Amino acid sequence: MYINLRQSCLTLTEQKSAVNLASQRINVGPADTHLHKMQLPPADGVTDLFDLLPGLVLFLCLTSLALWRVSWGAVRDHPLAPAIAGAIAGFWMVGLFDSLLDVPRVAFWYYFLVLIAVLHQPDHSHPLLAPRMPPGKV
Repeated sequence: MYINLRQSCLTLTEQKSAVNLASQRINVGPADTHLHKMQLPPADGVTDLFDLLPGLVLFLCLTSLALWRVSWGAVRDHPLAPAIAGAIAGFWMVGLFDSLLDVPRVAFWYYFLVLIAVLHQPDHSHPLLAPRMPPGKV
């Protein structure tokens, strides 16, 4: 089997010319005048605040509601409630130092866990989920 290395590899001068072409600015003709994301003017602080503030408020409200329901609310008697509360609190602790919501898989599982905590209705027919009796009463 014969392989011609001269045809399959770029010579040093071809590599230099490719680097020079890549570093030059390419002019866009009149046919390609669509707006690109990088060509838009930078957003001001008011626009950023308007975009971020409602999402932050909704995120905090939803997560606080889920944490309250599994800690003190109607779902606190469920056997998985301490694990869900610990997972939410752990997510917040790690989220103070790292951005976990940038990873789609982790964000999906976090929001799925919060959704379960918020939407779960307690079922008292199971013996482990029966309402707690105060101590001293039978």
